Amino acid sequence: MSSEDKGASLIFFAAGAVMGAALGVLFAPKAGKDTREQIGDWLKERREEGGDLLSKFKEEGLHKKEQVAAALKAGMAFVSEDRRGVGLLLDESLDWNIAFTAMQVHKQYLKPVLGGLFSLRDEAGMMGLCKEYIKLLDIKCTSSKQKAKELSGGNQQKICLAKAFALKPDLLFVSEPTRGIDVGAKKLVLDTLRKYNSEYGTTIVMVSSELEELRAVCDRVAIIDEGRIAGILPPTADVAEFGILMAGITEPASGGEGASAAEEAPNA
Repeated sequence: MSSEDKGASLIFFAAGAVMGAALGVLFAPKAGKDTREQIGDWLKERREEGGDLLSKFKEEGLHKKEQVAAALKAGMAFVSEDRRGVGLLLDESLDWNIAFTAMQVHKQYLKPVLGGLFSLRDEAGMMGLCKEYIKLLDIKCTSSKQKAKELSGGNQQKICLAKAFALKPDLLFVSEPTRGIDVGAKKLVLDTLRKYNSEYGTTIVMVSSELEELRAVCDRVAIIDEGRIAGILPPTADVAEFGILMAGITEPASGGEGASAAEEAPNA
């Protein structure tokens, strides 16, 4: 996936995300709506304005499932906050969960049989991959064959991250990556995101309701208020500046790029 393609896909979402960097997205709190609902509302507005993450693939006449598959093949990955609903195969083993998407998208962890007439799962390869991420993310489990539904919420979230990391994506979207995880595990997850960003050049767009998490991982933080980018601030900006933008005031006290920068970014 070229930088140009990735940049085009990000314009509507991040208004100025830099390839190879980490951008945080912080939604101003709205009564009666959680982060997931706000994301849904915002993406709906962007589609109505003609901006869609999968628009490139829609233009090629692909159906919905084909669009998602094409996006994954192009180097995108997504970690949902709804790990039990869409993130995991709850009745399957951990190695199967971690390798599944890489197997489906990139045909990895498969062994050709009878000259490629059909393929079987590479059990040894899947187990090796699973053990690698069990160690890297300190996943608490009995073995790689334990079922995902038997893990704690925090460890299930780590499996979701491992599943995305196994794709070696160029562009990774993560929504509330530390929700339901204890303090020690939170640091590990955030450190791992930073590691993939710095060592592999993975562009990360991270949505979180926790400002301090975004400041710890991201190079810039975009604040969304009433469906628009109120401003983009560096993580070193004063907390008060974030508060001003989240309150709907588009001119931060100092050091921020403000709404004008957000509006100009797509033309950069």
